[in-house]
Amino acid sequence: MRRYEHVLFFAAVAAAAVTLGVAGHWSALLLLVTLAALYARLPAGARAALAAVTGAFVVFGGVLALLELRWDGATVRDVAQLALLPLGVASLGAGVLALLSRRRTTWPRRIVRWTLTLGVAALLALQVIVPGVAAMRRGTSRRETAQRSSSCTVAAARATASSAMQRC
Repeated sequence: MRRYEHVLFFAAVAAAAVTLGVAGHWSALLLLVTLAALYARLPAGARAALAAVTGAFVVFGGVLALLELRWDGATVRDVAQLALLPLGVASLGAGVLALLSRRRTTWPRRIVRWTLTLGVAALLALQVIVPGVAAMRRGTSRRETAQRSSSCTVAAARATASSAMQRC
């Protein structure tokens, strides 16, 4: 099981490394390569956390590539970045496999873990998810924003022209 975990994780890391290298984010690339080098030596819980965080960032990069593809059309770079979506999910799967490779613990310790997990998930929902959903519901699309700004520009130009004509 550990071999599959490593294959999934390193595939996602390779895709993220290529994307970071093409974009020129060298410090992030160095951090990613350093953490990937330490991955095999980490305990199961730390491997799971690293795989989950890497997977979340890789999926986010894939979503951004998908949005850019939708807004600006297809380019070769964007189509290649769409591979980030399934590889990010693969990294999340590597995190699950890492968690499954841990030793069994006692029931009281499991209950404490579950309680802490639920508490952190609730805090995450309050701090990140709820404001994000509220911002998306209030927000507008790029097209509507462009139409508003162009209509405001036209209205301002008309107002300037009419005030200039009144002065004459």
